[in-house]
Amino acid sequence: MHSLPFVCFVCRKSFKVEWNDFPPSKNCPEVLGRRCPECARQLVYAGRYFKAPPKNALKQWRKVALLFRRGWRADSLSSGPKTLCEVPAFLQRIEARAAEICRETKRREAAERRRLAERLRVVQRRRDSK
Repeated sequence: MHSLPFVCFVCRKSFKVEWNDFPPSKNCPEVLGRRCPECARQLVYAGRYFKAPPKNALKQWRKVALLFRRGWRADSLSSGPKTLCEVPAFLQRIEARAAEICRETKRREAAERRRLAERLRVVQRRRDSK
């Protein structure tokens, strides 16, 4: 069992929630159904390495909320931006990296399809020659 951080942006608090599966899917009902014990609003999975800013650090909470709205989670030890001013550049970098990964994945998939098609042609030629 894992204890994972979930965050409430209304109360500006982080809560550890016991979890059987890791990592939780963003769309699974158990994640979507988690509620803040103080305000009863939906909690958001924060990522395994999330460290909540102090409750009165409003700029830091705004920064975290902005990052979370764009899909960022603290699922690795690499840190996000330190200040609110750094968020746009950080988001550009991670979105560019995501686009690069997507392009590379498409290239690999296309190459694999070509290899499979070539193998199929070789097998068909062998069958036809017999």
